[in-house]
Amino acid sequence: MEAKLLEVNGVELTLLKNFPTQLSIVVFGSASTLGWTNTKLVPHVYITPPSDGFFEFDLVGTPPSGVAGEMITPIVISHVMTDIPAEFKGARVYASLNRLESAFT
Repeated sequence: MEAKLLEVNGVELTLLKNFPTQLSIVVFGSASTLGWTNTKLVPHVYITPPSDGFFEFDLVGTPPSGVAGEMITPIVISHVMTDIPAEFKGARVYASLNRLESAFT
């Protein structure tokens, strides 16, 4: 079962020179224990685009199923958006303890 990771420490947005254009979202975060797997960004689904242009994502993964060492573990996630909405102004990423956003310039 997926759960939000502990914390988001950084978000970087980079426009890739592909055709069609793609956007790379790299998230630096941390897990509360060792042994997390399948870490990824899960985009929120919208009926209408967010009014502020910041599209939201959850930083999630599968926590260890058994006993795990309690140690803050760094996590780096890379996500590529292949269909960039015209309204896109930035990304807002949520974890258990915080959220962090990065504006696309």
